[in-house]
Amino acid sequence: DLPAESVNPDRDGSIWVSSLSTYRDSKSAGGQQRRAAVDAQLAAAVGGTSPSGGGLRGASAWSSTSHAHVWHEHRQMTLLQQQTNRRYAKFLLWFASMAHLGLFIAAVGINGWTLASLTDNPLLGPGTAALSRIGATATGEIVYGHQYWRLLVSPFLSAGALHVWANVSTLMSLGLFLTYHFAWWQLACIYMLSGMAAVSVSANIAVGYVTAAGSAPTFGFMAAASVLLVVQRDRFKNHVVTWAFLAFMLALNCFIGATPFVDNSANTTGFVVGALMAAGILAADWVPSFVCGDFVATTASIGLIGLAMLILSLAIIGLNVGLPIQDCCDGWVCAPTPGWWECSASQVSGFPS
Repeated sequence: DLPAESVNPDRDGSIWVSSLSTYRDSKSAGGQQRRAAVDAQLAAAVGGTSPSGGGLRGASAWSSTSHAHVWHEHRQMTLLQQQTNRRYAKFLLWFASMAHLGLFIAAVGINGWTLASLTDNPLLGPGTAALSRIGATATGEIVYGHQYWRLLVSPFLSAGALHVWANVSTLMSLGLFLTYHFAWWQLACIYMLSGMAAVSVSANIAVGYVTAAGSAPTFGFMAAASVLLVVQRDRFKNHVVTWAFLAFMLALNCFIGATPFVDNSANTTGFVVGALMAAGILAADWVPSFVCGDFVATTASIGLIGLAMLILSLAIIGLNVGLPIQDCCDGWVCAPTPGWWECSASQVSGFPS
């Protein structure tokens, strides 16, 4: 972790990041303690003594050696690595956002540049045929057509214009926040694993539906942010505003998940897998003070990440051993609301006999 004053959430001009959560003032007692801890770690890494941890005598001894210059170089390198990580992470977020937009435009084009009626698709999108053709979750196509590429495409597919807006806004706001705490490749793993697991579980449950799993990875990001705010709650302030924002985003996406062509079972899976992945990653960085603490932290990290991967593995196995059951949890997949939308619009024929 970097000292509080070296991490400025407003540096990139993101209102979402600064309003979601900010670091405590470095002049506070907690900020000074964190800075002293970081100074000590960096000094130990270069074989010196921290200038903030040894008082005037320690500072004098530090300045009298060449370690001061090395320490500052090491600190600058750490800041540079963080900036590089955020640059890669932003590229991934923009790539995912453009994929959501591009696949939606392609689906509308396949549908003859027309949209389905609001009762069929209230999210302002195409119908079943276009979404299925572009790569939506469809159990029959995955199991009997062996189109497992849908596990990679559906997490980037949105069911309509409103779905694109909700997914991209959630992805960018939470993603920019998470770039301060996770490596870019860790965010990529959270996104893809939560998305693929969501598609696999959805294919087991929503057998009679064609759905777009684009919101499942955003639920994974919401789970990662929630875990981070719980585990490292002392590093943040404005907790009420933060949790209110997360609750609003969660409620909005759950409401969208109740419409046709979106599946709340996939969203739930994305949230669970995202939470497990985030907890496992944070556990790997945990430095406990008790005996055998490193072993406990490593075991917890492997166990949590392994459990997330197990969900994906079991769901894929279930697709190939006849586990999918049609009409199992229709209310979870699409909530029927007479007069608002028709869940039958996203339904397709089940497995052949």
